[in-house]
Amino acid sequence: MRTIELRTPAGVTLSCGVADGFRSRFAGLMGRSGLPEGEGLLFVPGGSIHTFFMRFALDVAYLAPDGTVLRVAAAVRPWRLARAPRGTRFVLELGARQAAAHGVAEGTRLELPVDGPDQSGQELR
Repeated sequence: MRTIELRTPAGVTLSCGVADGFRSRFAGLMGRSGLPEGEGLLFVPGGSIHTFFMRFALDVAYLAPDGTVLRVAAAVRPWRLARAPRGTRFVLELGARQAAAHGVAEGTRLELPVDGPDQSGQELR
């Protein structure tokens, strides 16, 4: 899985796997026991998510196309559904309590590499 770096409003860089194909989107973080601090998974495109078969709670940030956080669902436990708000283009999954720790909150804007290609030469848009 390819990775990209996102910068938070607090200036922290998050290393994120990109789930942009059927297999990576379907598997997501299932089977993992957690996420290290500073790591996440970005779903491209994003929408509502589920935490079926998960082993740990997640913070889920729903992002507009420009990286503005539309909503954060904090500490979503395993076996739950979390609905995306209207306008969601990307979904960022972080370990529980990591969104607040890094300043990811409704209305803030994450710096996404959408204006140019990422390491694989593909754009996120």
